[in-house]
Amino acid sequence: MAEVRDLPGGARLLFAPQPGRLSTALGIYVTVGSRHEPREAQGLAHFVEHVLFKGSEFRSARELARSMDRLGGEFDAHTTKDFTAYTARVLAEDLGAALDLMEELVFSPAFPAEAVEAERRVILEEIAEASDDPEDVVWEELAALLFGPEHPLGWPILGRPETIRRIDRRLLRDFFSETYTSPNLVFAVVGALSPEAEEKVWRRLADLAAARFAPTRRSFGNVEAAPVVPPFPSGAWRELCRETAQTHVVLAWPAVPYGDPRLPVLFVLEALFGGSASSRLFQRVREEDGLAYSVYSSLGLHPDAGYLGAYAASGNAEGGRVEEAILREAKALVRGEFTAEEVEEARDFVRRSYLLGRESLSSLRDRLAQELIFTGRILSEEAFLTRLADVTFADVRELAREIFSVEPAVVRLAPCPRGRRSRRKPERRH
Repeated sequence: MAEVRDLPGGARLLFAPQPGRLSTALGIYVTVGSRHEPREAQGLAHFVEHVLFKGSEFRSARELARSMDRLGGEFDAHTTKDFTAYTARVLAEDLGAALDLMEELVFSPAFPAEAVEAERRVILEEIAEASDDPEDVVWEELAALLFGPEHPLGWPILGRPETIRRIDRRLLRDFFSETYTSPNLVFAVVGALSPEAEEKVWRRLADLAAARFAPTRRSFGNVEAAPVVPPFPSGAWRELCRETAQTHVVLAWPAVPYGDPRLPVLFVLEALFGGSASSRLFQRVREEDGLAYSVYSSLGLHPDAGYLGAYAASGNAEGGRVEEAILREAKALVRGEFTAEEVEEARDFVRRSYLLGRESLSSLRDRLAQELIFTGRILSEEAFLTRLADVTFADVRELAREIFSVEPAVVRLAPCPRGRRSRRKPERRH
């Protein structure tokens, strides 16, 4: 059972004891991601995440790494569009030492000048690597198409080469000092956790939040000031020209945001459409027609927006047929051409995937933290499973009609005819 406690200054602490475990997963989540950056400094949140591992006020990057290795655990970090996460999993006996290390790493960074320049080069290489992956490219271009150039959800988490080159040490420090504050902090501790250990963690983090992370001025990270998500660009498309051996295509339809009560219905619909090996897309496009090796659907969910996407990679000669096959399956769902048995199987798939996710403490920690960040509360396992069990054929049919009746937004990447360049269709936002 997960419990959320308030800490001084607006920080929150999430506990989820898991009896019988040997390890504990902990996380520090800063509710500031790439969507909270200024336009001219795209990639700033991710840049800060990188530099925090490059030395604290007390230890060098190498000394921090050796301290992590001595604990034998897993330490990591990642930046999303909505938040930044610093995570670890260690033996329960090392929880205190891990908290010491994470507190130092996240809240006492040195921002060494030489490390800033080194990480700038690393991030530029990371951007170059992503641009060499056609699958990454079409998904990134899809976000830009869906949210447009003015909304930060359409900007790349990694930033752009020109913005990364402009970010300096002072901007990194300013962003850190103004956003890594109590109102933006969620701490999560999941796994082996006695009542005594829980109380110690709570007291320690309460003191930490009160003494060191009181709110400051907030030029950055003002979620309330984020621009309104634009209407869905129905029928918009982008065609990217690149000499590749395959055609890559992604289609997207508007879906419900993360906190919508129909989220369990969306999970079932997505599993039925392309989220499993027995799904419509996998069976028809790959198994029956043999048009693509890689074909799947995916959900992009934010507190205030959501979309359902379908991706496929095929031989260049088959690209048009693959896109037609995906559209055909979407239209079949609009017409209700699926069975109650398919809904039941998809619902069982979602239920079992959800329960299996509990077996990984790291996955459970991240899911609970994201739910708290996105909705402000934690839905109990029993409540979620009850909502999922209540999903009916009629619920799925109704949501399928709502989603797939909209003309999708499409991004294609393929070799273009000689003389043609990448192009796009003007966006119609409804």
